[in-house]
Amino acid sequence: MLNQVQSSTLAAYVSGLSGQTSVTIGGAPFTLVTRSSTSTGTIQKATQYVYEHFQALGLAASYAPWQSSGIQGRNVVADQPGSDPTCLYLLTAHLDDTSASPNSLAPGADDNASGVAGVLVAARILSQSHFICSLRYVLFTGEEQGLLGSDVYAQAAAQRGDPIQGVLNLDMIAYNTPGSPATIEMDIRSGLAGNPDRVLTTLVTGVIQAYQLDLTPLVYALDDDGSDQYSFWTAGFPAVEVIEDWDDHSPYYHQTSDTLSTLNLPYFTRYVKAMVGAMAHLAKIAPLPFHIFLPLLKQ
Repeated sequence: MLNQVQSSTLAAYVSGLSGQTSVTIGGAPFTLVTRSSTSTGTIQKATQYVYEHFQALGLAASYAPWQSSGIQGRNVVADQPGSDPTCLYLLTAHLDDTSASPNSLAPGADDNASGVAGVLVAARILSQSHFICSLRYVLFTGEEQGLLGSDVYAQAAAQRGDPIQGVLNLDMIAYNTPGSPATIEMDIRSGLAGNPDRVLTTLVTGVIQAYQLDLTPLVYALDDDGSDQYSFWTAGFPAVEVIEDWDDHSPYYHQTSDTLSTLNLPYFTRYVKAMVGAMAHLAKIAPLPFHIFLPLLKQ
């Protein structure tokens, strides 16, 4: 699975999501010059784009509309059912972006086309396998306006009683100064007995070590409310913010210069490999149903 994560694929997704190249949406070319949640027409196109991606993978894709703080939008959800309906893991990222002129130009390559590309590539790879636990891929809008889309979604998930065992939230995962340590930051809550967030970071760290991914994990108990994992914390779910080392984060953050050319693709690729491995280990590979083998046995 990890070997299927390719730098060229990640770059292609970021290029399309950041408006450097056009993408196909509804069968026609379209350039996503911005993904701001306040750019009504364009963000609708962006959500349609990722929705169609999930559909093409054979996943059950849906829109999850939300309305908050005078803004309305929609998240995109894709489900991959496992054999055990009592456990569910989420891989998430925010699809929207911002800049000094968010409605006209906001490429948001690192923030957060990188996280979205990571989710899309992971879904492409993981959807080819059967797992014991269910996987859910969720892309939020309204993050830049105050975690609006994820807050509505997480509270609704709690009210439904979704059996969420953990959330890995990818937000800015592709910038690392060349020649500097390849560190990745994982932010969790503080002060929890038997911290369930730390169970997730321990698993990610184990994957990095087991598959020799040349990344150094840094775990901080920051109670950080700057990204969508915070919405899941307030709803009572274990969650981790997975981000590039904030002491070495992109200097192009929230600028029109946040483009594909500024990203560190080898670092980005190893980062996504770690996330694919973590989700596969969390959900646990399931044996194929016996009936699949029957035709082979009869031969």
